[in-house]
Amino acid sequence: MGSPMIDLTELSGPELEQLQADIEAEQDRRRTLERVPEQIEELSQEYWNQAGIEDGQQWTPLVLGYPEGHTVTHPIPGTDEQGPWTSLLNRNTWEPGSDGGGWRLQPPGDGRPALWVRPSSTVDAYQDGDVVVFPDYETGDTYRSVWPNPNTWSPTEFPDAWELVQEQAPPSPRTPLTPEEPPDDDVPVWVRPIWGAEEGGAYAYGARVRYPGEDDPVYVSTHQGWNTWAPDEFGWEREDD
Repeated sequence: MGSPMIDLTELSGPELEQLQADIEAEQDRRRTLERVPEQIEELSQEYWNQAGIEDGQQWTPLVLGYPEGHTVTHPIPGTDEQGPWTSLLNRNTWEPGSDGGGWRLQPPGDGRPALWVRPSSTVDAYQDGDVVVFPDYETGDTYRSVWPNPNTWSPTEFPDAWELVQEQAPPSPRTPLTPEEPPDDDVPVWVRPIWGAEEGGAYAYGARVRYPGEDDPVYVSTHQGWNTWAPDEFGWEREDD
């Protein structure tokens, strides 16, 4: 049931003045509430500036946490290694890898995807198309999430949610397959990419490589896109043909 309508004609002068003051006070209150999120963001930014946080620094607890998109260095769960983590939340006070989550482990920077880390919730769960190494960097295979909803399972817990991309991913997509030194012309030796993207070591159109064989011939990629095939499989032509 709605509030009764006020008949302004029946109000006295002082009552009208009080009503006007009440309306203005309520408008001020609402304007103040509207600015609260903006003020919180301004105070948070001022706090971060004074704290002097920088991308890549070692994670330490902060009263207001870390801003969304900020990267810190922190141990990887179950290992002795340090890794880069990016915050998925604004004012994130949780520790990377903890039950609170809100962080995503980033690739190690040598061409491999990031190691799979158990998500704590749908916030840091894996999405369709995310690529990971599992169960560890030393012996792990590379998997792509094919689950249409947030994926919180590991490749062994729910195999149907993952697609095997590459078995026993090498430590780097540019590690030569043969121990011989490449020729002096700086043409790299072809190595098997991990997956079809630059980050996965795939070759761009026009890339030149040497393929182990008689005289180590040079091949040029003729595939219009990221090339993951070997020169004797598809998408390459010998440079001297």
